[in-house]
Amino acid sequence: MDRCGHHKRGCRSALSASITLVSALRSLVIKERPTSQRRLAPEPGMKPIIIGTAGHIDHGKTSLVKALTGIDADRLEEEKRRGITIDLGFAHLELVAPSGEKLRLGFIDVPGHERFVRNMLAGVGGMDMVLLVIAADESIKPQTREHFEICRLLSISRGITVITKADLVDEDTLSVVKLEVDDFVRGSFLDTARSPIVSVSAITGAGLDELKHEIVRLAADVPARDTDAILRLPVDRAFVMKGFGTVVTGTLIAGKIKKEEEVEIFPEKKRARVRGLQVHGAATDQAVAGQRTAVNLSGVQLEELGRGMTLASPDTLGTTQRLDVQIGIHQRIHQALLVRQAQGACQVRLDDVRIQQQHRIVRFQRQ
Repeated sequence: MDRCGHHKRGCRSALSASITLVSALRSLVIKERPTSQRRLAPEPGMKPIIIGTAGHIDHGKTSLVKALTGIDADRLEEEKRRGITIDLGFAHLELVAPSGEKLRLGFIDVPGHERFVRNMLAGVGGMDMVLLVIAADESIKPQTREHFEICRLLSISRGITVITKADLVDEDTLSVVKLEVDDFVRGSFLDTARSPIVSVSAITGAGLDELKHEIVRLAADVPARDTDAILRLPVDRAFVMKGFGTVVTGTLIAGKIKKEEEVEIFPEKKRARVRGLQVHGAATDQAVAGQRTAVNLSGVQLEELGRGMTLASPDTLGTTQRLDVQIGIHQRIHQALLVRQAQGACQVRLDDVRIQQQHRIVRFQRQ
């Protein structure tokens, strides 16, 4: 039983939802910008990096983000009242690597409860790297596994395993947890041969500097996003802000967006004008690929917008009823799906997936 009063159901909900969407370099010196500068617009040439969290409920993801950035990513009253993350939360941090390269780190904090896995999935698509958070006093739990598998299915290729709450256990227990984690991630993108395990405490601050060092090290290998490509901004939030009107937010995955330009909302093909832009809460005239962006739109109502839509340059994208896909199915997927054979054309739907395999159609349905 979890602290919300719900019984655990293992990996079933996350694996089902994912089908629908189809050593350490401690010599680094990192300079952290003062808190007073955190609301300033990003400097030109600053490399944007999007970092997401993943892991079981109550393993300290939000506390870790706050310890790193000073920002509480839980923004909803219900989240603060219940003490759990329900929807996506956001924070940011600026670091400077020894080479002099300036990094703007945008953090996406995801909910760990299985009931909010759809919200988690909405946040992982634009990540450059992930922090897989595992509590030292509990080790690997069901949502640790499902979040890890989702990251693998979505081909996230960089990350750090963070053992939190290290202050709650002794050294022997911590060593055992590290061994368990090492075995758990072996052969994956988080294999310890290429990705570190860092033990931290959000309470005492132990290990946070080492974690920042490792983030900077991995950030050096993140390729720059294409700012000259067609503008694409998948929407993960839409809301009305008093005095401003309709606002959408998301990770700008390609191209750039400028104040006062016209954009088109897909798949609705609705035109709107960009009234204003913010990057990590700071007003700016332009946002570029790789940045967390808030767009104030005119000419469109909140009821016409929703999570999963995409902002793009006008007349650049189109809708289709056919697509080619490559689907990876985890070995435990039979636990989450009802499978039955059917005859007919191969189709892909929002609520089920039909796959043509060896001259037969296998239909997968969510339970």
